[in-house]
Amino acid sequence: MPNITDTKNLPIYNCHAHIFTGKHVPPWLGKKIIPWPFPYLISLPLVLPLIKLLSHHRKYHIPRILDKIARDLPFAFNQLWLHHPVTYFIARMISTIITCIALLLLISYLNYKVTDIEWLTICINYPRQYIPFLLQILIVPFGLLVIPSGRKLLLLLLQFLRKIPGPATWELFQRYHTLGRFALHASQRGIFEKLISYYPEGTRFLILPMDMTYMAAGGVSKSYYSQLLELRILKRTHPKRDQLLPFVFADPRRLAEQPAYYDIIHGLFDNCGFTGIKIYPALGYYPFDKHLLKLFLWASQNSIPIVTHAIRGIIFYRGLKQQTWNYHPVFKDSQGQPLKLYSFQNVDFINNFTHPLNYICLFEEPYLRQVLTYYSLLQPLDAFTVELLSLFGYTNSQTPLKHDLSQLKMCFGHFGGENEWNRYLTNDKSYFDNLFASNSAQTYPFMPDYVSKNIQQLWQSTSWFSIIRNCIMKYDNVYADISFTLHELNIITLLKECLTIPKLQDRILFGTDFYVVSHKKADKEIWIDSKSDFTPMELDRLARLNPQTFLY
Repeated sequence: MPNITDTKNLPIYNCHAHIFTGKHVPPWLGKKIIPWPFPYLISLPLVLPLIKLLSHHRKYHIPRILDKIARDLPFAFNQLWLHHPVTYFIARMISTIITCIALLLLISYLNYKVTDIEWLTICINYPRQYIPFLLQILIVPFGLLVIPSGRKLLLLLLQFLRKIPGPATWELFQRYHTLGRFALHASQRGIFEKLISYYPEGTRFLILPMDMTYMAAGGVSKSYYSQLLELRILKRTHPKRDQLLPFVFADPRRLAEQPAYYDIIHGLFDNCGFTGIKIYPALGYYPFDKHLLKLFLWASQNSIPIVTHAIRGIIFYRGLKQQTWNYHPVFKDSQGQPLKLYSFQNVDFINNFTHPLNYICLFEEPYLRQVLTYYSLLQPLDAFTVELLSLFGYTNSQTPLKHDLSQLKMCFGHFGGENEWNRYLTNDKSYFDNLFASNSAQTYPFMPDYVSKNIQQLWQSTSWFSIIRNCIMKYDNVYADISFTLHELNIITLLKECLTIPKLQDRILFGTDFYVVSHKKADKEIWIDSKSDFTPMELDRLARLNPQTFLY
């Protein structure tokens, strides 16, 4: 392991970046977030070209035209109307009338029942009946979007009708906009070249692909294999290929459908310069899926790093919930019964797959044995399961395994996310969150008896930050990156405290989640801010020394 004093000889690493294009993303990301039929009406193939046009079209300079209109129209209005009391009063009256008519038209279009009073209902529907339709089309956006008082009134109305989109909806719209901006690049090459321009010469990037084929949000325009092929070509031919450290995505459903994919993955490491494996349980599976276990055993035996998605987000499984997902397949409650998982909507129940406590089923041999016992009892027992049990040296539920995953090299992407960091900071009722306050080196055991006794609190009340931190302190090869996390001052403060704790300080990796995070903060800004937020020694740990030990 390199010494902290000679890290200047090591390259900088960004340990969490993406360069997939909009064509690698399924069209109906709005499913399970916005009401039917809007996910299909504003599908990705329809929205991305529009965003691309508005953002980048050089021929028409649409942003410049819109900006000019937005500046010049109020200026002209101000010049003509607002410098004399009489004209000011007339302008206010006209704008108020237009806004009221626009509001009544909108309520009428929504068919929202505001009142049971007949005469009031007639008044609400009056403009729609007697104003020509083409004029209605002009009045509504002008009255509720152009006129400032109309915009405020619209927000109040949406709040009253409870139509304000939730955080997931806003995140979806921001993700659409981000994908639209980068859709200008027809290939991953252009996005990669954009990325490397933000960092010092020689910076290396862990490039994490995404296989969204199985998330039940529609078919992708370009297959996952075409995404992999582009990465292979980039790694072989790009002038700065040494800065590109591609990972391969492992979805257990692809491994189940296409057993040859195991050989493809092995070949990418042996012949194509790939560096690690990416998994994304929020797409609809547990990290201890049996088809991943075979791959993980190979990765553990060959010291291959794995990055897993460990944050609540909007990229998740959009299909129907399976009945078996109402109970955890391994964890038991204090009564010895399967742990009930009280979540019903996709945006909620997928967090049962992402939950960091699931990973003790990999790191702890007694739990891994329970996982294998679970698969051994499923009937009929297929040939793959028989092979899997043999690979781990499984005998029965009481006999320790001959091979386990205690040395698996795993990085929790996003370190749980900033919401879970804030939850840790503000949650003064959780015993496990409070353990670290009195003793920063304190850990809690993850053995079955202890976990079962405290499972409700660990699963529901303890922050993901706390659980991931405990995993890092307990296990030899567990890391976490800080991508999509560094947006608030209190998060920086907590991170700097983590960098003073032995062992924990050696397992945290710098990453940005490029380009997904760009709607919150551009990569260039993140890097510049990081140089001022952290001391040179702290930044060297995050971006040079720790990534080196994780990768090699």
